[in-house]
Amino acid sequence: MNSLLEERGFTLTEVLIALTLTGLLLTVLAQTGQVAFTRWSRLEQEIEVQQHLNIALERMARELRQAKRLLGTSPTELSFQKVDGTSVRYYLRTGSGNLLRAESGGKPPVAGYVKRVQLAYYNAEGSPTSDPEQGTSVEITLTGGAPGIPDQTVQTKVQIRARSCL
Repeated sequence: MNSLLEERGFTLTEVLIALTLTGLLLTVLAQTGQVAFTRWSRLEQEIEVQQHLNIALERMARELRQAKRLLGTSPTELSFQKVDGTSVRYYLRTGSGNLLRAESGGKPPVAGYVKRVQLAYYNAEGSPTSDPEQGTSVEITLTGGAPGIPDQTVQTKVQIRARSCL
């Protein structure tokens, strides 16, 4: 009987306290992990939106620099004639968030997450114009976003180089 009294172990109270503390620690770790994952997902989506906008802006600017002439002006649609004579049109499909590029009947999307396209046209003196024949540069502003993240905007002003070579 003496040997039973000498054995030491944990009391029920000690075990319950240890389990409670372990549960609290695991709860805090789970919440921290969830917050970190949510922030990571949001940042990943912000980066994706930014990449879509940058790709679209760069493609539009690259093609517009080599344009022969502007075909029509609109604050939300860009139409121009390339040096080879083909017409290109960039426009936002309403409600889809897709910026489309139409050339020879095809309409592949250029970018997603686009909410707004704004265009401003300028003549050789740098003054705003609505006459496509006078347009020598275009300011392109793209705004995009996704649910749960703030809208992002990218902008550039493009000089139509090929026009000056005509």
